[in-house]
Amino acid sequence: MSIYDLEKNCGIGDSTIMHFIKENSTKKSLSTPVIIALAQYFNMSIDYMIGRSQPI
Repeated sequence: MSIYDLEKNCGIGDSTIMHFIKENSTKKSLSTPVIIALAQYFNMSIDYMIGRSQPI
């Protein structure tokens, strides 16, 4: 799956994730709605996504 497809499937704005992962980008955090959308898409808790818990 491409980053574009992930953004589209999650209802995230164009290039949001791409800007986050680019090495020279100044955007190094994601908004709460984006984090929630990604957690729901991948069926995992936000705590797991950010390394605060183990998978179930």
